[in-house]
Amino acid sequence: PAGRALYQLTDDAHTLADDVAAWRTRSTRVRPWDGSYIVVQAEKLSRSEAKQQRARARALLMLGFQPLNEHLFIRPNNIEDTLQSVRYRLYKLGLEKDAPVFEARDFDTDLQRRITTLWNPRELEGNYAQLEKKMRTWLERSGSLEPEVAARESFLLGGTAIKHVVYDPFLPAEWVNVQARERFLSAVDEVDQAGMRIWSGLWASMEG
Repeated sequence: PAGRALYQLTDDAHTLADDVAAWRTRSTRVRPWDGSYIVVQAEKLSRSEAKQQRARARALLMLGFQPLNEHLFIRPNNIEDTLQSVRYRLYKLGLEKDAPVFEARDFDTDLQRRITTLWNPRELEGNYAQLEKKMRTWLERSGSLEPEVAARESFLLGGTAIKHVVYDPFLPAEWVNVQARERFLSAVDEVDQAGMRIWSGLWASMEG
C-alpha cells in the first residue's frame, strides 16, 4: 500500500509505474564502480517545453544524476549491467530520445574534485540512520496499535521511506557507507511487509 503513494508524485503515473514498482530491487542493480562516469548531454529547452523539462529533470533525478554544467549531467557508472540499460531507463522515464548518453573517465584533478562535491554522502548517511531508527521504533510498537492507526502510519511511513529509495543516487562504496544504506533498505522492506499484513488484516475485517 505504501508504494501506491509514490504514483501521485508524477505527472504521468503510467510511464513511471514499472520503474517505481521496482524499488525493491534497486540495490541489486548496483555494481562495483570502475572509476568511470555516465554523462548525459541535454540542450536547453524553451519555456514552451516546460513539460519536457519536468520529465527530463525527473528522469535524471531518479537515476541520481547531478548537473556538471548547463548542458551536462553526470553520475558514477555503477548502476545497471550496461550503459545501454541506463540509457533505456532514462529515455523511458522522460529524457529526450536524441539526448546523448555516454561513458567518460580520466577527468583532470580539479574537475574530478568538483564532481565529487555534486553529491552529499554525509547527508545521505544521516538520512539512512534517521529513517532506519524511525522505522525500527515504529516496528516495535506497531503490534500495540489499533488496526486503523497502524494502517495509516504504515502508509505514511512506508511512502516516505520508499520515496527515499526511489530517489537515492546509490553512490559507490568509495563515496558512501554502503552498510548504512543496506540497513536502511532492510528496514524499508520490513515496514513494507508489515504494512501489507496490516492492510490485509484490516480489509479482511471490513469484509467480514
